[in-house]
Order: sequence, then structure tokens, then C-alpha cells
Amino acid sequence: MRTRGFSLLEIMIVLTIVAGLTALAIPNLIRAKMAANEVASIAILKTFATSEELYKRTDWDGNGYLEYAQNIGMYGGNGNLESLYFNNKNNASTGLIDVALVNAEIPASGVTTGVTPRDGYMFFVQLGTTFPTVTSYVNARGCMTQGYSICGLPNQYSLSGQNTFQLNSNGVIFAKDQGASTLIPAYNTNPVNGWVTTQ
Repeated sequence: MRTRGFSLLEIMIVLTIVAGLTALAIPNLIRAKMAANEVASIAILKTFATSEELYKRTDWDGNGYLEYAQNIGMYGGNGNLESLYFNNKNNASTGLIDVALVNAEIPASGVTTGVTPRDGYMFFVQLGTTFPTVTSYVNARGCMTQGYSICGLPNQYSLSGQNTFQLNSNGVIFAKDQGASTLIPAYNTNPVNGWVTTQ
């Protein structure tokens, strides 16, 4: 006795239904993932701020200044071995930040090919502000004593995240959808340009 299989028409109907359900589900999954990445990025910025405040309490490099670290990792983009992750003078980890965040740091060149995003975001420590005034956080001796700021950028716009985030040393986090051109060279949260406070 022969069993009856599915006809080509039945298979095509099932595939059409599956394709329709997938087309409805995938955008929602991407939006949910982006929202989760953005929440994680904000949490990372807050962790960075806490780490910077803890870092400033100790003269890690022994130069006589209580300063903020200019990099997340020891080979960060700002050309200074002051790092939240590693104390170069004592050749030991500071324990203030984890290595996953170190690997997500954008170098000063802005080239992100070697960067491993953390929760879909990359991070760049900034040495000054451009709004409301142009201000450098670094003093004449090259020590970052005047404050700090950091930028969190989506690794893949509209896939890993949509908003760019910036945090300053006052603990305020700003957000803006900058479109596909997300990398910015200096801290600028001018409300006229669309930056809004978040959380």
C-alpha cells in the first residue's frame, strides 16, 4: 500500500506561510536586540564613569597628579598608557574594567576593523568637549584632570543599535540617532543638533 505524500502545491503553501511569519518576526527580533544593546551600552557608560572616579583616587603612574585615565585599555587610542584596565607602572591589572570592554575601544585613527564590539557597541574615550564651549580635559602636563567623556557607538547601525550615546564627567548621558555616520571626533551634545538627555 502506497502512502500519499505532500503535493507541490501543499509544500508551496506551507513555505509561503513560514516565509510570511518570518518576515513579520525578524524585524521585531532585530528591534528587540537593538533595544537590549542600547540598554547594555548605557550600563557600560555608567560602569566606565564609576571606574574613572575610582581611578582618580590613586596616582597610578606616580606622576604626582590624581587624574582620569585617557584610555580604557593600555593600547587605547589616546596615545597615553594611562588606562582603566592596566597599570603600566606596576605591570598589573587595575581590576577597574574588564577585558571585553578593552577590546571594544576605538583607536584614535577611527579605524574599527580590529574592534570587538561589546553588546553591539564600540567605545571611544574623548579628551574634551565642543559644547557648550570648546574645553580640553587634559592639562599642560598631559594629565586628564579636568573631567572625562566617552562615546558609545553602534557597531552596525540599525542592526546592533540605532542611537549614539555620550556620557560626561557630570554623569549625564546624552543620546542621538546620527544615522549611518556615527563616529564623531569630539564630545558635542548641542541640543540644536538633536542630542537629548537619557536615563
